[in-house]
Amino acid sequence: MEGDKAVDNSRHSWLEKDNFDVVVLGTGFVESVLAGALSRVGKAVLHLDKNTYYGTNCSSFSLNQLNDMLVKASNGEESIFTFAKVYQPPPPPAVPVEEEVPQVRPTTPVEPASSQTSPKEATPVPSTTSETTTETETVTVTTQEVTADATNQSNEEQTVPTPTPTPTPTPAAPKKKKVDTSLFGVGRQFIIDLLPSLLYSKGPLVQLLISSATSKYLDFKCLDQNYMYINNTLQPIPSTKGSIFKDSTFSLKDKRIIMKFIDAVKSLTEEGVDQAQRIEELSKQHGGSFLQFVKSFNMSAQVEAFILYGISLVHPPNMADVSLAEGIKSVLLYITSLLVYGQLPFLIPYYGYGDIPQAFCRLCAVFGGIYVLDRNVKQLNVDADNQYTGIVCSEDQPIKSTYFITSPKYLSSLMPTQSNDIKKEFETTSYSRCICITDKRIINSMDCSYITIPPNSIAGNKSTVNVYQMESLCTARGYVLIHFTTIQSGANAEEDLKAVVETFVQLSGGNSELPTIQWCAYFNLSLDHVTSSFGAYGQALPKNVMLTSDSPVSVSIDYDQQINEAKALFEKICPGQTFLERVPDSEDIVWNYDEQTTTTTSTTTTSSTETTVVDATTSTIETIVSDNDVGSSPSDTTTNTTIVANNNIDNSESTKTAEGSTTPTTPISNPKEDTNQ
Repeated sequence: MEGDKAVDNSRHSWLEKDNFDVVVLGTGFVESVLAGALSRVGKAVLHLDKNTYYGTNCSSFSLNQLNDMLVKASNGEESIFTFAKVYQPPPPPAVPVEEEVPQVRPTTPVEPASSQTSPKEATPVPSTTSETTTETETVTVTTQEVTADATNQSNEEQTVPTPTPTPTPTPAAPKKKKVDTSLFGVGRQFIIDLLPSLLYSKGPLVQLLISSATSKYLDFKCLDQNYMYINNTLQPIPSTKGSIFKDSTFSLKDKRIIMKFIDAVKSLTEEGVDQAQRIEELSKQHGGSFLQFVKSFNMSAQVEAFILYGISLVHPPNMADVSLAEGIKSVLLYITSLLVYGQLPFLIPYYGYGDIPQAFCRLCAVFGGIYVLDRNVKQLNVDADNQYTGIVCSEDQPIKSTYFITSPKYLSSLMPTQSNDIKKEFETTSYSRCICITDKRIINSMDCSYITIPPNSIAGNKSTVNVYQMESLCTARGYVLIHFTTIQSGANAEEDLKAVVETFVQLSGGNSELPTIQWCAYFNLSLDHVTSSFGAYGQALPKNVMLTSDSPVSVSIDYDQQINEAKALFEKICPGQTFLERVPDSEDIVWNYDEQTTTTTSTTTTSSTETTVVDATTSTIETIVSDNDVGSSPSDTTTNTTIVANNNIDNSESTKTAEGSTTPTTPISNPKEDTNQ
């Protein structure tokens, strides 16, 4: 029809907004934390990811999803895995299972009695006689008429049916159906992390979750026990002074040396001690080596392994490379995290580590960030001065922004000609992983446990192997989930971990004590770590293009390195502003009704005139909902309420106005506040 406009279907998936302050590509840990912080201070953030899931390398999957990804990778399809091999035993046949709801057997309807019965079927009765039977029978009335030609007449019978009671339904035998009882039938009940880790109770990540109120999106559980594999057995690591002296593994002399070492480290945190200066002095005495500092206490080999691999938890390929400052910091973090939320210093997310980056993504979305999954960046726009100006996304939509943040893998694909120069800005570390689903726990271990296997403990393993075991979390009932992780030293993950895995589990049921594998997968992941000073890149990168490291990238379980990177990039974009300022809870809002009553004039005339009332009352409400001021002009005559947003809270006034109110509990909170309460 004339005048109709052609519909451009190529733009149906375009965003309404095409101008942002920051475009972030990838939803990894550092990118998600940074996006949340930028959105919190009012920056317009567009967060894209070419994947259909959040987290990138920090994601969590169901068994079915992870198995499909690994099978595709093993068949040579493009994937985040550099190597993948899946062991999958044949599933058992489906077993008939009785349904919980019994079926009701259908009843045959009772046909009503006929209104006429034949003389042969009728029972002759005396004339004008009525006979009542039981309630399940019919009432028969027979009338005999005698006339002049009675010989030619026959008896007529008339039957009157009575209502038939509804039959009581009889329960039938439960109907049986085929139910998939195989492992993949309950595969959706598994939450499997690509790269699991532990959180220190007093670590930087937990403190950031508390300070930013992001912890309300998460739930945690304390670790049940951590072990160290030594002398071919699992040795529980004592966590307190009392448990150390009760432990039968160490001699009395060894216990005293352990306490002497712990006291020496704790003395660095005493009041009046300049910790940085003291660590510098110790570094000069021991050549800056944490290993030499430990050896100065003249420990036995067993105690030395306990300190280096059981408490410090800094696990590089070579312990001699650990600086004294890094080692002492790790020991202090372990000691100060004890008895915070439980006896052990570690926390585990209830629903997998993939929830942590998603929590910061939620924070970003709450403050206006826009998220689009399954959308990549097709092109970077750079002007003649090597200044970044915007992107073209995979839907061919041009988008302008001031900053662009992504990981090295994404940027290398966007700038293939400068890939060699970009590689100078980061280092790559490959991790070997094995995930096993078994029928029971590892021998002599607890439900949620963490096992450290030092180098050269099993078949000459070159690097420390970390083992995470979960039975009540992230698994289907009747199964145990076990993670094995180490830095790659061989050709692939199977070569690095097979001997270690077979020490704790078995492929077949030959040994009744060992857990039997129900499903197993070996794979390798490569993670990039930005080595250049945060934001200070070479000429290869356009201006205002920033790189972020993959996570976890450090050989320890501490997130301090990644959080510091996010803070540095945030400071470069928003200098002088608060990083992830706490978001107030709804219960923390203080409503202060301070009514200022003005003159109210009322004029009444005779009945022939109208009554006029003028009200000029004004109310002021102070709240801490957001950073923006929402209100109406005093000259606006249509309303008489002004709402002012104010983030400066006076504690004394808040105490007065909110007296008697309760603060909602969060999965994790500030231990100091809990202690005071």
